[in-house]
Amino acid sequence: MTKIIDFDKGKFILEDVKCMLGGRLIEDYKHLEVARKYSMMHGNKPLVKPYYLWIEDTEKENQFIPSFGLMCNIQKVMFEALRNFYFHNAAEEFLLNFMSGIPLAHNTLVSLNIGGIANYAHGKDIIFSSGRDKKVLYFKKNNLKGMSLERAIKNEESFIRNITLLDEPEILIKIGNYFNMTSNLVFDWPAKKELDGQYFTVTIGAKIRAGGYNLVPYLGMTDRMGAISVKQIP
Repeated sequence: MTKIIDFDKGKFILEDVKCMLGGRLIEDYKHLEVARKYSMMHGNKPLVKPYYLWIEDTEKENQFIPSFGLMCNIQKVMFEALRNFYFHNAAEEFLLNFMSGIPLAHNTLVSLNIGGIANYAHGKDIIFSSGRDKKVLYFKKNNLKGMSLERAIKNEESFIRNITLLDEPEILIKIGNYFNMTSNLVFDWPAKKELDGQYFTVTIGAKIRAGGYNLVPYLGMTDRMGAISVKQIP
């Protein structure tokens, strides 16, 4: 079971981080260092750059941008840590990163064409390389559209579970409820935006939109965004 073993002003240290889906191990880290606050700065200068450069630049610093599913699992750990008096304030502050209205870069691409979700894409899939092993998950292609997250979990279970790497994605609804926000799934994916006919250049983030806690796919190379970096450590 993933747990927080330490934290300071800049980072958390998580132990035994595993993303499991239907008993299958998707991502596994003995220890993971997680930034407590998303970054939009380099020194004293705000950074404005497309999300794929966040991924490349972070890799150069011996860190990486997590997949969307890994980040959902980290949010789950932080939400559960709210019950711990020692970790409560820091965990709540971390979750507020996702309520900021700033889309956060991550390492996941989605194709409606083939019904595929590619974590840590590289090569011909995209114009950058994450430097990590690509993992592709497939989902049943139903009529994906905007709806409440509660309804999406019922109607689009395959997609929601595979994109979040959560067997029980209802935890995202609970996080929204904690901050008095509704949880929704929002789509805007015209086919012409696909790259090489396979994967969208999309970023997906949980953020406030119209007063709600939304799971939102963003199209294109959004450049006004932040990033929460992680680092695999011994």
